Amino acid sequence: NLLCMDLSPDGAQCVVGSADHGLKVFEVATGKQRRSLFARRYGHTEWVTSCAYLPDGRILSGGMDSKLCLWHSSAVKCDDLLNHKGSISKVMCNSSSMAVSASYDRTLMVWDCGGGSGRCARVLTGHSKPVMDFIWSGGSMVSGDRSGGLLAWDVEVGHTTAELRGVQGQVSSLEWLPGASGASGGAPQLVLGGGQ
Repeated sequence: NLLCMDLSPDGAQCVVGSADHGLKVFEVATGKQRRSLFARRYGHTEWVTSCAYLPDGRILSGGMDSKLCLWHSSAVKCDDLLNHKGSISKVMCNSSSMAVSASYDRTLMVWDCGGGSGRCARVLTGHSKPVMDFIWSGGSMVSGDRSGGLLAWDVEVGHTTAELRGVQGQVSSLEWLPGASGASGGAPQLVLGGGQ
């Protein structure tokens, strides 16, 4: 079962994560498999739930094993980032080699992945239930949890800027409305899915 995927920054390759605990990298134009990211000493021990490319070609993956794996760009080898205490629901990277991860441990973590093995820059706390999804643009982020809680964040300082109300049930997906990303001034607008 394929559970997640992401395109490389140049659009030439895609990585997919699956329930077999591994990731595979494919060439988009031909469909040929280029890499398999799983080894006895490296990788996930449970389902791979989210994956994302960094601008330098490295891949960050998260799994049900509560672990983030920062995969080297040319070897089947990864650095384990072990700060979370629950399954990873989502990872996302930006063009500055920063990353954010969300977890069932009710936290989000901001990672500095620039040129090294990954360092936790800050932990974002405030959710009372597992964090299911988030959207991130520039210094702004909105995250949603299993109880319907929505928090807006200033990622640079690691503090909430607002608690959004009126959602019933789980927040399963979030998206900025076109032309309304949090990076622009004023109040961004978003679309959310869930309500189970």
